[in-house]
Amino acid sequence: MLTSPFRFRPFALVVLASVVALAATPAGFAQDAEADRQAALQFNIIATAYNNGLYEKSAAKWAEFIQAHSNYKRIDEAHFFLANSQLNTKKFNEAIATYNTLQQKYPKFAQLDAARYNLAMARFQIASASNKPEDFKQAAAALNDMIAKHAGSPFVPRAYY
Repeated sequence: MLTSPFRFRPFALVVLASVVALAATPAGFAQDAEADRQAALQFNIIATAYNNGLYEKSAAKWAEFIQAHSNYKRIDEAHFFLANSQLNTKKFNEAIATYNTLQQKYPKFAQLDAARYNLAMARFQIASASNKPEDFKQAAAALNDMIAKHAGSPFVPRAYY
């Protein structure tokens, strides 16, 4: 049986390659990971406030979060929660603007049907307060848009109601 002094060489090469790869990693990688961790923590804290009905406070915090963490992986959800907070605090024009931003910037957002339904509800609230036919037309158009774009959504029956 032949023995070679290099029998562990493949393992040593893997270790060496790993060390070289780690050394070549940008210095900012660790900082980026920490920033993501901090953003996730802050996101969860604000979401807890939102889920507990603290909409006024969460609206302000969501707006700050969006400014500070515009590249965060769940930024689309932050926009959605901001808009919902605005809707729940009866800031209907602000909610409409935020829902429109969400639709434009994140057209593949998983809850876009809910966002479009809530947008229509914000428009309906404005129409109910103003009693202007044009406002009701905008609310109806928003509902029709949601129905047309999300025919299988659980919000469609509500939209017909």
